[in-house]
Amino acid sequence: MACASVRGAWWPGKDGIVRFSQVINTTTIMALTDTASGVSYVDYQDDYGSASVINALEITNHGRNPVDGNTNDVNYVITDDTLAAQYGPRKARVDFSLLPTLIGGGDAFARRSSELFAELGEPRRAPYSVTFDAMDALVEVSQLDLYSAVSITHKGTTHVCRVVGVNHEISVNGRWLVTLKLRKI
Repeated sequence: MACASVRGAWWPGKDGIVRFSQVINTTTIMALTDTASGVSYVDYQDDYGSASVINALEITNHGRNPVDGNTNDVNYVITDDTLAAQYGPRKARVDFSLLPTLIGGGDAFARRSSELFAELGEPRRAPYSVTFDAMDALVEVSQLDLYSAVSITHKGTTHVCRVVGVNHEISVNGRWLVTLKLRKI
């Protein structure tokens, strides 16, 4: 609920605790691409990271008792045992405000958790490093800083990432390459 209202992000830490952070700025300062529409990169590396995998949800459904108007919060735990066996237990805590039974029948929590497991239950391909020639993007390089947001387009898919590391390599012949270490937003 908070993510939708304040443009925040949540993720499970290595210790199993779900973290929340309000994203300060997602405006990208540069567009790196494998097409002619932006700054071309000379190297791109991605992988299937499992850091954001979630296969168990601790749900608090925030409700209200229609008779007396008091809060009526209910806690649920839903686990996808197949995904947990495959990637190890990865738990997240989420808050919902759903009717327990869908209109027309069905379990609202089961449906929403299966949607979340489909989205976050398996590792997804994401860029972690990109290298480009700084002479092609002098203005952008001058604005580049840790935690800047950049967009990377690779094979038709665009990823918005946060810069978590920068390396400059200047060769004796004057070629200036910048390698960005990235975390997908």
